[in-house]
Amino acid sequence: MARFLLALSLAGFASAPAYAHGLRIFAAFDGSDIAGKVTFSDEDAVANARVQAVDPDGQLLAETRTANDGSFSIPFTRLCDHTLVAETADGHRAEDVVTATELFHTESSPKSEGTPADQIGRVEAIVEEAVARQILPLREQLDTYENRVRFRDILGGLGYIVGAMGLVALIKARRNPV
Repeated sequence: MARFLLALSLAGFASAPAYAHGLRIFAAFDGSDIAGKVTFSDEDAVANARVQAVDPDGQLLAETRTANDGSFSIPFTRLCDHTLVAETADGHRAEDVVTATELFHTESSPKSEGTPADQIGRVEAIVEEAVARQILPLREQLDTYENRVRFRDILGGLGYIVGAMGLVALIKARRNPV
């Protein structure tokens, strides 16, 4: 019986996600560069982490290091999906992708002067760049919120344990009636 409870407990711990020192990278196109931030799962900034931008074929597009606050900026050089890979000296690694569709409108925005259609196109490009600058902090907040362990999560886990122990006690009571 004790072995069963031990096995059940270990299975529960083995299936739980590990958050200790998980590396996270957030990136978005800010209108001219791909900017982002590298943090650990506890929201501590990662300074001096290597950040590489790689195209879909695995070719290196750009490389940089994070600042003391974990921020980085990589120049946008080509219209393709950019996989951003962050690595720390101790081996932690994280990836994020900035898709070509996020980059498309800036590269294809009209350059010529004159017609109302061109002016509308320029205004659309300016609005899209402004919105892109706001995406990064929102994505960061969303990921932080999703990865936060809340009191209800702990309470739910304890409920599962108590329920499993109650089921084991019920089975044991049926086998050995008083």
